[in-house]
Amino acid sequence: MISLERAADMVAFTERVLEFGESEEALAVLYRLAELLAKVRLSELGVDPTCLRLEQAEKKLPLSKSLYDKLASMQRHGSNVPVGLALALELLASDHCPLHSRLYRDKLTWCLLQERQNTRYGHGVEVVDSARVRELFRRVLAAATAQWPEFPAKVAACRFPDLASLIEEELTHA
Repeated sequence: MISLERAADMVAFTERVLEFGESEEALAVLYRLAELLAKVRLSELGVDPTCLRLEQAEKKLPLSKSLYDKLASMQRHGSNVPVGLALALELLASDHCPLHSRLYRDKLTWCLLQERQNTRYGHGVEVVDSARVRELFRRVLAAATAQWPEFPAKVAACRFPDLASLIEEELTHA
């Protein structure tokens, strides 16, 4: 499902994963979150990232010659073009959206996202630096908030309540 609500839930999940010190898992979720955010924006522009066709992209987005050629080569024998993170962000370049500039053009953020490829979730065995993952988390959240100012409220609605505090409050007022 492609929705901002699902993306907000992924942010809340990432917060919990980071609390438990699972930086590698958090990095994998952040990569998927960035991809989902880009797909949400494409959907808002009328481009269906689940079954992208060159004709559809061409009608909805101004495509550069190189991106047009890339999509044409990816769409073989009438098949849909698979949309991953890099392609979704390339498609958003023409929209001048904050997601493209903050996740793709910002070289540090893009490098942090690419670190997923070196973990066991990608194709490698490297250990990830938790400080770098936390920085990526901050950057992805900032990109989402720049694109959708209401996004932090959606994230807040997805957070689990702190049950210990709720119980303590209930006991003190009883």
